[in-house]
Amino acid sequence: PPPALLAGFDILGGQFAINGPDPAALGRPGSPGQMCYFAPDTLEWEAMEIGGHSAWFAWLLSGRLDDFYRGLRWTGWQSDSTALGLDQGMSIYPFLSTKEGQEDIDSTSRRPTPIRELFSFHGSAPLPGG
Repeated sequence: PPPALLAGFDILGGQFAINGPDPAALGRPGSPGQMCYFAPDTLEWEAMEIGGHSAWFAWLLSGRLDDFYRGLRWTGWQSDSTALGLDQGMSIYPFLSTKEGQEDIDSTSRRPTPIRELFSFHGSAPLPGG
């Protein structure tokens, strides 16, 4: 099995991945088969307390995304999101991982950016084939 499998990503460069057989070898928290999230506001992988892929998919449809992304959405994020291509994300400056970027997201500068560029910038490039 692969060391991990990218299951999805968001426009901020956050990634949802399923842990492979040895998450610790990748420096990731959680257990094998557990969903993890790379958070662009902390630049760290976080184990999600929802279990594996099917539980994650149910969670996506549960209506709990507003709480998950609280503080990471700006006024007009819906229209900005729908204008992006499937291979794009949103570059935000000051960066979400800084105090300035987290204090008032509405005052940040945002621009469409290739998602792989965001992954690379965050130092979280997906595994080969991901």
